[in-house]
Amino acid sequence: MSVQKKKQEKKNRPDILNLIRYGIAAAVVVYIGVLLALRGNSSTPFDQVEAAVEETMDVSTLKKGSSQELKRFYGFSESDCDSVCLYVPEESMAVEEMLLVKTKNGSGTESIREAMESRRDTQIQNYEGYGPEQVKLLEESVIKEKGDYIIYIVSPNAQSVANAFTDVL
Repeated sequence: MSVQKKKQEKKNRPDILNLIRYGIAAAVVVYIGVLLALRGNSSTPFDQVEAAVEETMDVSTLKKGSSQELKRFYGFSESDCDSVCLYVPEESMAVEEMLLVKTKNGSGTESIREAMESRRDTQIQNYEGYGPEQVKLLEESVIKEKGDYIIYIVSPNAQSVANAFTDVL
């Protein structure tokens, strides 16, 4: 009877390996959920994101940037991205600008971020010593990434523009 009793006790005890498997599976599901939540909704059309950003940022003193300016200032071309919107200053001493990029399937985001950081650092170096207001704006600039989108904002209301960017996604 003791052999049968031991077999019965074994059946009644939770199998520790199954508990570990379920625990790992649950952890993976939670991890994937968090990643998807942080990634954002990249199904938002580019035109809608662009409109929300333009509505919040005063673009009256800016002009639409060209493909050549994108390549010269940031080192990549429009063909490297799904969609691009660039605003650059009309005046030579102004530093306000905005670059909104939708990457191709989320790829290349890191290199675009590096290009934006490089542009900001170069501009800070260019204005250091004689353009304290410009340097302050550049230092307070925002680079924000969500889903397939990334934005670089140099503006007195950069944080408001960044919030509009995040909200629309």
